[in-house]
Amino acid sequence: MVNELDTIKGVKVLKKLDQISNLFCSGLDSFETIRNLHPNETFAQAANDCYNVLGNYMQYLNSSNKLFSITESIQKDKDVYNSLTNEEKIVLQIFLQDFHQMGDSNQREKFVHLNDKISNLSTQFLRYPPSEQYLSIDSIEELRGIPSQFLYK
Repeated sequence: MVNELDTIKGVKVLKKLDQISNLFCSGLDSFETIRNLHPNETFAQAANDCYNVLGNYMQYLNSSNKLFSITESIQKDKDVYNSLTNEEKIVLQIFLQDFHQMGDSNQREKFVHLNDKISNLSTQFLRYPPSEQYLSIDSIEELRGIPSQFLYK
């Protein structure tokens, strides 16, 4: 699908990117659900592995100079840009922000590493919550900054 972007122009590129993004997100959502909820550890770990591979590939695409250039060309071509609906312009801006967020290859590696770490830690936390039901607080000062609606009295 990504290779098809070389053969199409204008709004069709945006629609193809949106289609690719939807496929990735559907897969990632499915893998995340399985890795967090499946009672069989083997299935959960396999889903986690799939999530990481697909997520890393998506991040690789988000840092692609080629995809960035193709997407940016839509914005720079005033005839094409003016032919977009408001929704399509919003989608275009979201894609461009994603490309900018990923930055150069040095930033990308740091971003991918941190994203993987956050993802894996959150999965561990959801699958293996702490056995203590409540936190032990030695001093009221430890609660400074926590909104009152989150405190049990």
